[in-house]
Formats: sequence, C-alpha cells, structure tokens
Amino acid sequence: MLNLCFTLIKIMDTKYDIIIAGSGISGMSLAYYCANINLKVLVLEKNDVIGGCFTTERTSDYWLELGAHTMYNSYAELIAIIEGCGMTNRIINRKKVPYKVYRNEKIQSVLSQFNIFELLVSVPSLFRLKKNNQTVESYYSRIVGRKNYNKFFQYMFNAVPSQPTNEFPADILFKKRTRRKDILKSFTLRQGIKSVIDVISERPGIDILAGKAVSSMTRKKDAYVVTLDNNQSFESKFIALATPVNITAVLIKDLIPDLSPLLNRIDFVSTDSVGVVIKKESINFKEVAGIIGIDTVIYSIVSRDVVEDEKYRGFVFHFKPGVLKEKDKIDFICMVLKISENDLTHIFYKQNIVPSFKLEHHTIINSIDEILKNDRVFLTGNYFTGMAIEDCVNRSKDESIRLQKFRK
Repeated sequence: MLNLCFTLIKIMDTKYDIIIAGSGISGMSLAYYCANINLKVLVLEKNDVIGGCFTTERTSDYWLELGAHTMYNSYAELIAIIEGCGMTNRIINRKKVPYKVYRNEKIQSVLSQFNIFELLVSVPSLFRLKKNNQTVESYYSRIVGRKNYNKFFQYMFNAVPSQPTNEFPADILFKKRTRRKDILKSFTLRQGIKSVIDVISERPGIDILAGKAVSSMTRKKDAYVVTLDNNQSFESKFIALATPVNITAVLIKDLIPDLSPLLNRIDFVSTDSVGVVIKKESINFKEVAGIIGIDTVIYSIVSRDVVEDEKYRGFVFHFKPGVLKEKDKIDFICMVLKISENDLTHIFYKQNIVPSFKLEHHTIINSIDEILKNDRVFLTGNYFTGMAIEDCVNRSKDESIRLQKFRK
C-alpha cells in the first residue's frame, strides 16, 4: 500500500528545475513528462496523501474508488503513460453489468425512464446539429427530445461530474476520441487507478512533499521561490500549478496578477462522496455498474461490481453537497442498499473541488493561454478542456511541450 506521507520517504534538495503544486493526475502527469526530459521535479501536496481525484481507498484485501473510476481505450496519452511506467500488465477488464436509476425511493430500470418513440423521432437531429455555442441542455434536448431530457437525460448527464450540467458547453462533456483496439474498451488497474499516481511518484527525478500547503509563490530574478506554511522554501527555474481553479486563482496573484480575475470567472463546486464496503452475504442486491439519482439527494452511486471480488461489494454515493448530515448519509445508504449500519465493514469519505463550466468557458481559457504563452509559469488541471482524465493529461502534455521552448 503506497498511501503514505512522502515526507517520510524522500530526501529533498531546495533547488529544482520545476516545482508543481498539486499531485492529482494533472500534476503527476506533468511531473512524468518533465522527468522524461531530465528535469528535476518537486511535487507539493497539501494533503497527507497524493492523488487528488484519483482516490483509491484500500483495505487489507479490497479497494474502492472514491473519485475517478474508469479508464478507456480512447485515452491515448494516459495509456502512453501507463505503458511508459511498465504498467500494462496491471490493466484489468471492467465487466459489463447494467446501470439503474434511483427514483421515488425505488431502484428502477433505465429503459423505463424515457419515451422510446420520442427518442427515435429526435435522434436524427444528431446528424445535423452542431455542438458549437450550444449548452448541454440546448443541444441534447433536441437529440433525445425535450420531455425525455427533462425526465431522465439531464440527470444522467449530471451524474457524470456530480453537479448540474444544463449550462455546460455541449462540446466539453462528451468527446469523440480515437480508440486503441489493442487495449480493453473500458478498464481499470489492479489495486485501483491510483496505482498510476503511485508509480509515477517513484520515478527517478521526481520528489514528493506531502502534508504541507503552499503559502506563497514569488519571482526572484530568473527563478521562483515557493514558501510553505511551515516557512520552508524551495527555488526553481519553472513553476506549475495543478491545483483546483479556486486555489490557483489565489496562488497566481503575486506571479501573474492578470490571471486571477480570469480564473475567478470559472465557477466551482464541491463533491461529497461516501464509499462503503459490505460483505457479499450481507447484501441481497443485484450487481450494477452504477445508479443514476433522479429527484433525490444523490447524483449517482458508483459500484465496484464491475471488478469481481469473492468477499466484498463496494458502493460510492455521490451526494449533493450540504443537503444531508453525515449520519443521515449513512442512513440513506442503508435504506437504498437495504442493509443495517452494522453491515458496513468500511466507510470512506472524500470531498473534491471541481470546475463548473459555462458557455463562455472557451473564451476564458483562450485569454488565459494568451497571457501564459511567454511566461515560465504553467497551469494544468481539470478546468481547461474538460474533467475527463484524458483532458487533464492532454493539458499537462501541452504545457510540457510549451516549457521546452524555454530550454533552447
């Protein structure tokens, strides 16, 4: 198990080629790319455990994803990192089990939620409508039919990022990508997807310091100085922020003041997740890949049933923030799964900050990139082109390419 405080593992210098704030997949993929071009990298993480939204909780004989949970063979850059880390032998299949819906305190089938005739009449619009300058609501309501959208499909879309998506740009939620036919269509990794974070962290040239928050970032002639909340300081030639957009807006103020107002225009929300593990014999509940919440306190329930286990089953409930207290969440979980609290062998909690996109988003990002293009400050994260894992990795790769022009 690699969920450790890295201050206990690595001995660090005080001078680096690049310092990266944030150890999620955005920060760690950037660290990977930088180490591959022989840069000396320091990754800073305010939490005691690295990984960000890659949150694999591990017991002695089971694991459960509390954040990102699926990889696809269309994630070319992520797969390239997995291959570069020698991890292809850890890829495992996610078996096909159905999705369900939770509505009116009942688990129901997906097909019962929409009108097939309206869908068949509306779907041909897919071939003539363009996503440009369209919101998720304005675009997809015409693809599936307005009644179908209001009754079911908007909730399905909300379940993806665990927040309302009506105002999202239509081209940011789902993207067509080229698939690798030699890789499983959807997959995970043995011991969970955080394994890729753990393996990157052990690569030569990458140091990790967790459990310390950044208090300031300042320029010093041709270098940058990063000071932590314990007054420890580090110096680097380049600096990168891979933190949530609201935190980035604060940290960037002293480095590039013009960026903070732009970053503050990107909204963000918190996601509250509760994961539970139950012994198989304690639950009489058919296997599911996930459950979409409709008119209830959850956006979705994500199941570990897609990866078989002899002893346990696991479920992660993504709650709407601020609606239920902790005890009420556990009561709700037990009600849905038809179990008692004593049946829960493990309970895990996780809160993440994620962006909330609006139609003006692409304009904001273009303005950010225009300011950054000649600067040795680099930004990456899930608030650029999308929240999918591949979007984050692609942004980090692009920033690593931009960095190299400053080395010539």
